[in-house]
Amino acid sequence: MLVGPVDPETHGLSVRDRLMAHRAHLARSRVKVVLGHVDRRVLVSLFSAAKLEAGIKVVEVSTPFRPSAGAPDPAIWQDEHGAVIVCETDDDCLHNRVVFRFQGCLQTRFGYPNDEALGGHPLYAGGLRHYALFEVLNSAWLSDLVRQNRVVFPNDTSWPHRPYRHFVLTFHDSTFEALCMNVGTQATDETAVDTFLGLGLGRRES
Repeated sequence: MLVGPVDPETHGLSVRDRLMAHRAHLARSRVKVVLGHVDRRVLVSLFSAAKLEAGIKVVEVSTPFRPSAGAPDPAIWQDEHGAVIVCETDDDCLHNRVVFRFQGCLQTRFGYPNDEALGGHPLYAGGLRHYALFEVLNSAWLSDLVRQNRVVFPNDTSWPHRPYRHFVLTFHDSTFEALCMNVGTQATDETAVDTFLGLGLGRRES
């Protein structure tokens, strides 16, 4: 007779109780199989909606210029106080580039997802879309940083000392997010390098 490994969950149970436990295990397995065949878009939608239950809302910021839907080729220069992005635009017949200047940055993110994977972003269910600038109202990003800061400074209830805002800029191949004071835009014909040098990002925002 072959003796298999002892199951700690059923060891010591009667034959009837073991049979019932085995049936329950099969039922749980079937649930896992069914979930495995749920449309991925449905799961993404449910996940995104759960992230937005706290009143998070995504609104498009009205700007005269948007990133090109083709190959905007964004370039970034950033220091501890701000970030500048220069990218291609299709919205101005006189200029082929747009400058996004994010002032007073506390934290930024840049990279994944691209436009094809944007539907998996937690903010997509709230209105985040392609090739535009958005603001996230009631964002949880700053709240997460406040909790992180209180691990080391539990009595500091005044931090952060500025009313930071959460902005998202979506491109063809990447996404940029900033927790900052404000953002401004302007059109330019200059290269990204010339734009960076002319703006002097190293100066502290007032």
